[in-house]
Amino acid sequence: MSRLAIAAAILMASATSRAAEPIALRDMGSFHVGGRLVEISGKPVKEVTFTPGGVLIQTWLEGKGLAKK
Repeated sequence: MSRLAIAAAILMASATSRAAEPIALRDMGSFHVGGRLVEISGKPVKEVTFTPGGVLIQTWLEGKGLAKK
């Protein structure tokens, strides 16, 4: 039982030491901050199928979103 307690203590100590390190952007891959809010309106409803002979799905291309992010 004491081995389990020691292993748990070591695991907790290693987890807290990793969390204290700062995150560097080079570790996250590509990263971009920016863009603008756009609103699309006046577009017709489209019916599309993703597979030949599949079910028709209606899509609305209107709404708000971020562009150039």
